[in-house]
Amino acid sequence: MQKPVSHALAGLIVAAVVVVYTLILTFSGASGNKSLGFLSLVIMVGGIGYFVWRHGGANDHALTFGGLFSYGFKGTAVMTLVLIGYNVLFYSVFPEYKDVLFDISREQMMQQPGMTEEQVDMGLSKMREFFWPIVIGGALFNSMMSGAVGSLIGAGLTAKKQSHKG
Repeated sequence: MQKPVSHALAGLIVAAVVVVYTLILTFSGASGNKSLGFLSLVIMVGGIGYFVWRHGGANDHALTFGGLFSYGFKGTAVMTLVLIGYNVLFYSVFPEYKDVLFDISREQMMQQPGMTEEQVDMGLSKMREFFWPIVIGGALFNSMMSGAVGSLIGAGLTAKKQSHKG
């Protein structure tokens, strides 16, 4: 039987992997690549799902779906707090990357048919005005949704012992 991992440690491990991956993307100049950015969501879903599955095995497959989902969602909460903290710290320490983010957004907006330069400038102005709520809200939404999906998948795929009620 494997040793159980706490939900807090599971959340910290998944968050650490996402942070390292994000730093690699950012400093290699690939942060504008949507496909590579999507992979961070896959890491979150897969990481939480893996730890839920592992938690079920460490508890001799005796936990219910709800117990497993609860474990995963608690780990998701820890992961989310770490990722929000990371984003706040990163953009505070490296404010020049805000401009990189705005440049990427400008490029993506200009590729949309029918977007005028004036509309793009207005959109970027709103992004600058609401930068912190967008960053924090985006991290909150993406990590909570990814973690919820990972918790559901992990809880659903974990084998459970059948109880024999007579």
